Amino acid sequence: MRKDWRLEPVLEFEIETTSGHVWRLTEDGEPDRIVQFRKDIAFKDINKEAYWADAVYWYKKAALQNEPLAVKMLQCIADFKLMERKALKGDADAQYCLSTYYFHGYGTYKDPKQGSKWLHHAAKHNNRAAISSIEKWNKNADFVLAIGDPDFFAIPYYIPKCCKEFNMLERHGKIKKEKISQTRLNGLWENVSKLDFEETKFYAIAGDPEKQYQLAWLYDWGQGVEQDMKEAVKWFVEAAFNQYAPAQTELGILYHYGISATTFCLTLFDGKERLLSKS
Repeated sequence: MRKDWRLEPVLEFEIETTSGHVWRLTEDGEPDRIVQFRKDIAFKDINKEAYWADAVYWYKKAALQNEPLAVKMLQCIADFKLMERKALKGDADAQYCLSTYYFHGYGTYKDPKQGSKWLHHAAKHNNRAAISSIEKWNKNADFVLAIGDPDFFAIPYYIPKCCKEFNMLERHGKIKKEKISQTRLNGLWENVSKLDFEETKFYAIAGDPEKQYQLAWLYDWGQGVEQDMKEAVKWFVEAAFNQYAPAQTELGILYHYGISATTFCLTLFDGKERLLSKS
C-alpha cells in the first residue's frame, strides 16, 4: 500500500469539462428547440483496464471491514468470472451476458470492444438476444452489419437486471432522484446534503475520516460550497488512507468507473416561459 495518500494515481488524473444540451421534441419525435444546457466533467483519457487492479485493491480493503457496497462489488466480480468461464466453454447465453457486463462495467472495467466481441460470439452461436441486438443496431446504422464482418461492432440492447441496478456513472454530481437507489446512495444523500459545510470541513481538517468522507460528498454535490470535483476526489483519497471503509469503496469506484458528474443544468424553457435557473 502506498504510504503517502498524495501519491495515489487518481489524484493525478486530468479532468475535462464538456457541454451538452437537451432538445424538446415534436410529436413526431423530431428536435424542436433546446430546453436545457448542462456541463459535465469526467476523468480524461483514462485507461480503466490499467487501473482495474487499483479498484479491486480498494474494494478488498473496504470489504475486510464488512463495508456492504464493497462486499457487493466483490460479488459482482465473482459473478463476472463465473460467467466468463461459461462463455469460454461456448455457452451462448453466457457469452451474451458477458457482453453486457463489459459494456456496463459489471464486475469488470468497461470495455466496449470486448463487449462487442462477446456479442459477436453469442450471435454466431445463435443466441436470440444477440441476434435481435444486431437487428436493432442495423436499424439505426448507416450500413448493415453482418455476423462475421471483420470490423464488427454492435451493442447489446437487452440488459440484465444486475447491470441496471449498478449505474455508478450517475453517482457523482447533480443526482436525479430516480437514480439515487440505483447508485446505492440511499440515505447517504439525505444525511450528508443537510450537513453544515464549514463545520464538516473543520473536523475533516482536524483528521476525522468520517468527516473527510462527508466533506468529499459536499464538494462532489456542490452542497454548501461551489462544486469542485478535484477537492472531492482529494478528500475521498485522504479518508480512504485513514481506513474509513466507505471512502475506500468510493476510491475503488473512481478507479473502476471514473467520474461522470453533472456540474450544473441551466433550464431555458419550462414549456411556457423562459427561465434562467440552476438545478
